Parts: sequence; C-alpha cells; structure tokens
Amino acid sequence: MRLTVSKDFFLQFASKTWLSPFSIIRELVEDCYDEDATRVIVTLAENYAVVEDDVGMDSEALEKFLVVGSIHKQFTPYSPRFNRPRTGRYGTGRLSFLAFFKAMKVKTRKHGFSASILVDEECIAGLAEGSSQAKVLNEPTLDRDGSEIWLLNAKSSLDVKRIVKELRELPILREPFFEVWVRVGEFKPWSLEGAVKVEPPEIVGDKIPVSLEGITGEITVASRPLSEDERGIAVLHGGHMVTRSLFGFPPSQMNRITGYVRCDWLTVRFADKAGIIEDEAYEMFRSTVRRFIASEVLPKAAEAEDRLSYGEVQAFKTIDRILSAVVLEEATPRIEAAVEMPQTAAQPTRQLAGQPAEQPVAQATAQSTAEPLAAPATEPLAMPAQAAAQPPAAQPPEAQLREQLLQSLQPEPPQQPAQVKLSQLPIKPKLPPRKVSLRLGYQVFPYASEEDDREYFVDGKTIFVNKKHPAYVKELSRGRDFLVRYVLRIVASVLAAEKRPQQTEALEEANKLIAEALKRL
Repeated sequence: MRLTVSKDFFLQFASKTWLSPFSIIRELVEDCYDEDATRVIVTLAENYAVVEDDVGMDSEALEKFLVVGSIHKQFTPYSPRFNRPRTGRYGTGRLSFLAFFKAMKVKTRKHGFSASILVDEECIAGLAEGSSQAKVLNEPTLDRDGSEIWLLNAKSSLDVKRIVKELRELPILREPFFEVWVRVGEFKPWSLEGAVKVEPPEIVGDKIPVSLEGITGEITVASRPLSEDERGIAVLHGGHMVTRSLFGFPPSQMNRITGYVRCDWLTVRFADKAGIIEDEAYEMFRSTVRRFIASEVLPKAAEAEDRLSYGEVQAFKTIDRILSAVVLEEATPRIEAAVEMPQTAAQPTRQLAGQPAEQPVAQATAQSTAEPLAAPATEPLAMPAQAAAQPPAAQPPEAQLREQLLQSLQPEPPQQPAQVKLSQLPIKPKLPPRKVSLRLGYQVFPYASEEDDREYFVDGKTIFVNKKHPAYVKELSRGRDFLVRYVLRIVASVLAAEKRPQQTEALEEANKLIAEALKRL
C-alpha cells in the first residue's frame, strides 16, 4: 500500500493559509528584503499584481526559490550584504499565490544569467508526484539585474486601500537601504512614474531601547493617545511581524505605548508565520517583556499623562452643565448626554426608560477644519463642504484603483456619526477632577503634543483635543467662556459631519440649543 498526496492538497493548503492578497504580496516583498534588495516597486492592476526588485536571482538562487519547503534560510538567517535578519523560515511562501491568483510568472536576471518561467495551478498539482516542471517562457530578458514576480489572473478584485495600509505596517520599512513604492494602474517596467513611496507611520514620543537576553527592539511612549491600530508592541521574528500584543496589560495603561521587540528563538506557526507557538520559550519571552514594561515603560507613560489645569476643569464643568440638557434621539432608543470625569472607579451611567442596557452607537470621526469659535454664540455653524457634495461620477477601474491608493496613503479619514436629533433632558453628573468624557455617543480627552499640528482627531467614539494647538491655547488664555465655546464648536462639527438626509435639521437644532445654552453663561 502506498501513501500518496492528493493533487488538490497544495491548492487547499494555500487557500487555508494565506487569507488575503496582502499576505501574498507581503511574502514577496519580504523575500526581496531577505535577498538584500534596496528598492521594491509594487504594481496593482485590476486583475494582476507585479513585484519588482533590484537584486535578481542567479541560477542557484532561482533553484532554491523553486524548492517548496526549502529551509536554507534557517541555516543562513542573515543576508550576505546588509546582514539583515531574514523573515523567511519554511520555504512555503511561493505557494501563497494559489490562494488568490491562478498563476505566477518569474522573470529575473543577475550576473549574466536570465530566465522567465511560469508556475500555475497545473504545475503545483504535479508536485503530488514529488516534482513538477515549470513552464519556460520565450520572452525578452530584463535589461537590468533584478526580478519581476507577476501574480496573474486574480480570483477576486484587489483592495488597494487595505493592501497599502498593511504594507505601511511592515517593520522592514524602517530598516536602512530599503524602500517600497506602489503604483496603481498598468505595469511600467522598473519606473517610479505614477508610483508613491510607502512610508511607515511616524509616532513622536520617548524612545526606550530594548536589549535583553536574546530580545532587542524599541518601545515608544507616544506624546499623544494612540488609536487601536497603533497601540501595542509588535513581536518580530527575524524581520517579520508575527503579532501585536499588549502583553496582558489593560488597554488603559497601554494607551500611549507602541513599538516592537524582536526575538528569534521563538517558534512561529508554520507557513504564514501568523502566530507564535505558546511553549516554554514563549512564556519566558512574555514574562521577560512584561517585567521590562512594568519597570521601564509604564512609569514614563504615567508621567506623560496630561492633567487639566484649574481653569480647564472649570471650563469642562461648564460644558457639562450645558450638555447635561442634551439627549440624542434616533430610530433606536435614546442615548442620554452627559459629561463625566471618571476616576479609577467607574461612574454609573444613567439609563433612559425603555432603553436596553447596551445600545450600539455609530462611530464618528469627522475632523473639523473650522477656525476656533470667536463669533457670537448665536452664530450658526457652517455646513461642511462635503455634506453638499453630489455622488461622484462613475470612474474606469484604473482610475478607481489610483484613487484608492492616494486615499490609503493619507491619514485615516474620519468616520461618520449617527443621525442625531437634540432635545432637552436635565441630568446632574458627578464631576471628579480628572478625565473628561462626553456621552453624546463619544468621549472627549485632552492631550498635549506640540509635534501634532491637528486641532483634534477622532478615533472611533473618542474625540482627542490637542491642548498644544494654538487655537486651544488662545481660547484658554481668553477665559473659561471662550474655551467652552471652542470645545462646543468641535463637538458640534463632529455631530454635523454625518451625511444622512436629516443632517440640515439636526445641525440647525444643535445650533439653536447651543446658542440658547451659551446665553446663560
């Protein structure tokens, strides 16, 4: 009796291991990094993608590339020229294309050697017999040393925005002598025309180097609160980010902490390297990093927390008194409005009659570009320009892809709040002396960052107001009433940014209510 492998095994293996087109493109970009490439250009078209590098493969390197399951990188864990820690381990990444593409073409040249081959589903099925013949193509050779990896006949459309967002998170983008560019549209051989450089997100703050037993890295205590995607510490194995972790600490303590730690003696999951095997070595690693965070990082994070001055506390108390008369009314049960300043103990929340204990609230993230409020309180707020914009005309596929790319390289766009209607409901919240949270579907937190030129930003249901912004400083210096009006302008602009048909009515009613409230200051 013979033990055999089904010809469908490799296709099933790939489709259950690599779960998105990004994971496939990431594998190829990391392979380029492993072989000392200094520039990678990724082209994203409607039904194909191309990854180019400037290093290429000779005959020996191409033979290794075509060996599925080769572990040669485990014996040479560092690259020959730049001594980079290699990301690859198991030699299965060349199967990844099967998950979302029907074929992969490899075109390469190095030191006088050149080749062009095609690997498709039929070739991979032949591996069930032990080996399979790649299809040699009769094509003109490259005019430079380098490689082109073509991913052909996509099985679904490419999400350009998500691919670029994920590429920006690659730790190898921070390494010297390495850059990644992305182009949307038709392929142009080794050209930066129409391409955009992918830059990693830059977070300003105190940098704490990590140098422990077999563990290296850098942890940043940010000068501002971080979004959910930014916070946490990336765990690297070689040059590959396996996961991002809070290491068992509550999110409230890790609100300003990000960075990475690298540990090559961990065991990562086979093939896609998307998880860590939680063995004895992992427990040692986790406890070591936890002790470092507790002793070196959290004390600095506590120092970075912002405290409100007496004048600001008084201003937010006034805001509380004004907004305690405001309630949101939607198609769903009403959600009360209150301003509360929680301490370590959670404050109980007042619940309306007939309202469920937990009620989802739509997120709001629209950013205001309005000037600080200096006009009389009765002056209505201006409608955002995008509210009156008509739906864009249909675009050709290439134009849509290019627009997605440009949007993905910009800061995350604000999300839209739920449709609201304001009415009055007297509430008397308690006012402990620290954090200020606004229960109009959102929370409001002040933060201080001179490097951040934003007036405020919105993350989910939280509005972060920059105390170091010139507009905030100016209004605070003018007195309590001006700071109150300034914060109310920010809150109203976020509420007014939603795009439902009833927006005009909601905005007008919000203006009336705020104007009447300010008259009583």
